[in-house]
Amino acid sequence: MRIIAFLTMEFAAREGTFFWSDGDAWGTCVVMAEAGRTIAGKKNVAAKTVYKAEIKVMQGNLALQNFRLEGAGEARFPKARILSAGNSLSLWS
Repeated sequence: MRIIAFLTMEFAAREGTFFWSDGDAWGTCVVMAEAGRTIAGKKNVAAKTVYKAEIKVMQGNLALQNFRLEGAGEARFPKARILSAGNSLSLWS
């Protein structure tokens, strides 16, 4: 398994399918929105749009350290998530 570097990925918080490449690996990120979702069990919390992102690796190996949806949320992994071709990772904002 060849891994060049740990990566931070960032995408706009809008629905769509986006291509990514780090030079050695490539794939897609699918972003979906659920408007008006509230946090279960919380009162007086304004509804907000919750985003789901699915990172798919089509070729190569990805070492993901941080993932951001601009203005919606961020995931930081203490230990990089290693994804190889054919694998995916789903995240929620």
